[in-house]
Amino acid sequence: MKRISLLIQFVFVSAHAVLAQLNFDFQNYQPLKCSGEMPQDFKIELEKYVQEAENNSSLSKKDKAQHVKYAEISNHNLNNLLYSGKVLYGDPLSQYINKVADIALSNDKPLRQQLRFYVLKSAVPNAFATQRGVIFITIGLLAQLESEAQLAFVICHEAIHVKNNHNIETYKRRQNIKLRNNNALMDDMLDYSKDNELESDREGFKLFVSSPYGTKEINKLFDVLMYAYLPFDEIPFDPTYFNTNAMYKLPGKYFLSDVSQITAEEDVADSLSTHPNIKRRKHAIARLIEEKGKTDGVSFYVSKSDFLQVLQAARYELAMVHLQELDTEDALYAAYLIEKHYGNSLFADKIKSAALYMMSVQKSSNFKQFKSGKPIKVGGKVNETTEYYYDNIEGQ
Repeated sequence: MKRISLLIQFVFVSAHAVLAQLNFDFQNYQPLKCSGEMPQDFKIELEKYVQEAENNSSLSKKDKAQHVKYAEISNHNLNNLLYSGKVLYGDPLSQYINKVADIALSNDKPLRQQLRFYVLKSAVPNAFATQRGVIFITIGLLAQLESEAQLAFVICHEAIHVKNNHNIETYKRRQNIKLRNNNALMDDMLDYSKDNELESDREGFKLFVSSPYGTKEINKLFDVLMYAYLPFDEIPFDPTYFNTNAMYKLPGKYFLSDVSQITAEEDVADSLSTHPNIKRRKHAIARLIEEKGKTDGVSFYVSKSDFLQVLQAARYELAMVHLQELDTEDALYAAYLIEKHYGNSLFADKIKSAALYMMSVQKSSNFKQFKSGKPIKVGGKVNETTEYYYDNIEGQ
């Protein structure tokens, strides 16, 4: 009887996995949209959280005042983000993330029930948690990840920020520093922030090792984060790319012969940073792995096929985000990378056309001098599609 029961469970799980598999039409890719019923996070008014802080009888008068103020500020900012139009829910990427969270946090069900995961349409590779239990993972980060296990560790890390109330405690410390205006306290604040990050790594690791995922992926994740300021791949730009025939050729002088070198350092000075450097984080995790003695585990548990589709979709979305943020050079290079990885598509053609048109408009209107944001020269092959070409395209 037990054998039959197990067999039925196996068949059910297998059938569920088949039904749940993602199936993007990348040849005719359409931008991701929210789907299904709107989550409660989008419906609850700010006043509810302020009243909860005001009614907390366990707090001292000073702590209550700080909690009320924090509830006002943090939930106002969170609501603004939720209503920005950049947050996805019910879409395939968010659904996949939630499935991975179910596995990664399966041994702490109360914590899992406290958390809600959403995808944020931002090119910045990042994940961050809020006091309310809402965790955002950006398109920029999803486009860079190499495995499901890496996503699982990100989830475990952010979950600890929520569980250990890092947001509210950080806010209270900052308020105390403002009142006392002490430089030494500011250094203490930065140290405290780094301690929170290491604590989230450490306790997140405990959650992670109780899941099926393999620890070998964690160090790879740190490498991904170290180079995350770069595009999702590094492929030389072909200077003949725009040459359609003998009648149309762009002169080679329009492209850089040398590009800025990629720079990344594990042991970079972090005294003025809120995060510890990569070397410290790697060493701390290495010690934990040695203590636990667990090096086995899988890189994919929910579905490798689904992960690869999520990765591809995130890269397509990233190209669109670059366009929306007027980072036209990054959009053009992202479309170029998409073609190199996934072949020609109508989607990539649309991104290229829009990027080139916008670059021409920017050039003709001298728009570049007003452009703000990250520096264009970030190192690597993306420079081949950007600064020099931009300065030489016809703009009249």
